[in-house]
Amino acid sequence: MKLNNKIIKKLIRESLAKFLNEEYKGTIGGKLEKDKEGKYVSARDKKTGEGIPHVFDSDEQNTLSSNFSNPELLQQTENNPELKRAVGPIPKASPEKQKKIAGRMFSGKSFKKNASWMWGNNAFPGSNVYLIPIAGGAQEAAKLIFGSNPGFTRSDLVYSKMKDKSFYDEIGEHRRQMSDSDINIYKNTIVDFQTRRNLLFDIEAEGINILTNLGVNIGEISSMNLESDIIFIPLVTGTARNFMSSPHMIIHAMCDTTGEKGGTELDNIINPLQAELAQIINDLGFSSNTLRPLSDDQNLKKMHKSLKTMGTTYAFRNNLVFTSNDMVSEMLTQEITNQSPKGFQRGRGGHRPALTHESGASLDRSKLSVLPKDVQKKLFSFVGKIKSAAQEIRKLLKGKIILINVV
Repeated sequence: MKLNNKIIKKLIRESLAKFLNEEYKGTIGGKLEKDKEGKYVSARDKKTGEGIPHVFDSDEQNTLSSNFSNPELLQQTENNPELKRAVGPIPKASPEKQKKIAGRMFSGKSFKKNASWMWGNNAFPGSNVYLIPIAGGAQEAAKLIFGSNPGFTRSDLVYSKMKDKSFYDEIGEHRRQMSDSDINIYKNTIVDFQTRRNLLFDIEAEGINILTNLGVNIGEISSMNLESDIIFIPLVTGTARNFMSSPHMIIHAMCDTTGEKGGTELDNIINPLQAELAQIINDLGFSSNTLRPLSDDQNLKKMHKSLKTMGTTYAFRNNLVFTSNDMVSEMLTQEITNQSPKGFQRGRGGHRPALTHESGASLDRSKLSVLPKDVQKKLFSFVGKIKSAAQEIRKLLKGKIILINVV
């Protein structure tokens, strides 16, 4: 093969990309199996040596994926083209089969390729990123993640958090004192994953027990930097096309918080952004929950599509963003993973110019031009806040295990 300048530049780019993205370490953990000596060891892929996703063969599904088989939703998608487009093709396979499909997807070449650059050095500088996929429902996953029940009760939880325990001594009631780690794990085993998209744990605290329960061996744990490395544990029970658990979708789901009180530290960063964008959209005359006009004003109808497609990610460009919270999640995902505004690069004739040609969160300038000047100004400022929040999130995730209820 004759080398010309174009080929040389391509080889240099590929080499640099490989160097910069070496921080995604792949899948770890796996089902514990007995070796020839009778010892329990973690199952490993014989070709790659990586861990193997945990795949359950039950019919348990998480709320989002179970909704896809809801007869009422199926009927609504048939009567509502916009909803049908949002959901995409709905799988007819059984929950057990969908979990098997999801498990294989995590081991596929496409997933690994995208994770290598989306979760590499540009996204999480200074951190090695690991993955422990679970193709299973919230309840079965909780039993696996948190191990056997140590026998604590809610009464033990109340007792442990009380400063004055003399009342129990007086009535002769025995309660067990729980450590901070016991309290954290107990509280999260009873958390309903359906109403909270993410849970965070310190690797060097309760995280060690979690990793052990998930089949991560001592050698892998000892090679980690417990203060800076990041471990994603996505929970998946469905395979609807527009909700497939890609590296992008996992980060999107992590950022798609419920806004409930008492949420995680991650929620505390994201919730103010959700509230601010919802206010901007409501003040403009649209519903933040549906992004539809709140009146029959003709100006609002003209702005409708421009508002929904003002971003530059795939979901924005293909009109697949349907709430203001969705918009926040897409912008944060684009910024965290340093995605470029594809199709908007400078110099490509016919393509609309993005607000910026740099990688990270960006907006489509041609769509923004349809909106009022004061709204444009607010959105420019909002993108800056997205970038600041992404920095906070990167800092927060260092040394953390993040459980993410994806679909």
